[in-house]
Amino acid sequence: VTKVKYKEKAEKGIAQEDEGKRGARHAVANCLTSLLLGLAAYFALTRNYDYTATLLLAGYAGAFATALSDTASSEIGQAYGKTTILLTSFKRVPPGTEGAVSLEGTFAGIFASLVLALVGLATGILIGWQGVLAVVIAAFIGNTFESIIGSTIEQLPFVTNEVTNFINTLIGAGAAIALYAVLA
Repeated sequence: VTKVKYKEKAEKGIAQEDEGKRGARHAVANCLTSLLLGLAAYFALTRNYDYTATLLLAGYAGAFATALSDTASSEIGQAYGKTTILLTSFKRVPPGTEGAVSLEGTFAGIFASLVLALVGLATGILIGWQGVLAVVIAAFIGNTFESIIGSTIEQLPFVTNEVTNFINTLIGAGAAIALYAVLA
C-alpha cells in the first residue's frame, strides 16, 4: 500500500522515504512483538499450555494486524483522505501530519486488519469469531494510540517513527490478548 499514489504523495512531501522501500529498521519495529509472541506461543504449545498459547497467538496476530492497519491507514489516508484531523485536538491538519487521521484511512486500516484476522482464522492461528473480533478491535486500538503518540511524544528526539510503531504493536498485541480472554 506504500506505493498507492506514491508520485502524488512524493510531490506533497509526505511519501515514505527511499521511494517507498521498507528497510530492516521498519521490519524490526513492526515484527519484533509478533516474533517474540510467536516464539512464546510455540514454547507454550510444547508444554501443553494450550490456553496460554491461544492467548499468545491472539497477541501475535494482533501485533501484525496493528502494524498492517497503521500502514494501510497512513498510506490510504494520505492518498485518498478528504479531511485529516488530530485526535488530540480534533483540529483539521494537512494530510501527512504526524498523528493525523482521516475517515478513509481509518476504514482502510480496519479493512486491512480484518483481512489479516480472517487469514489468521483460516490458518488456525485464531479460533472463532472471538479471535477475529479481538484482533480487529485491538488493531484499531493500537492504531489509534499510534496516532496519539505520533501527534504528541514523537516530536521528542529519541522517539522515532520506528519507536512508535513498536509501541503500537505492543498495544495491539496486549489489547488482542485481553479482548480474546474476555470474549472467548
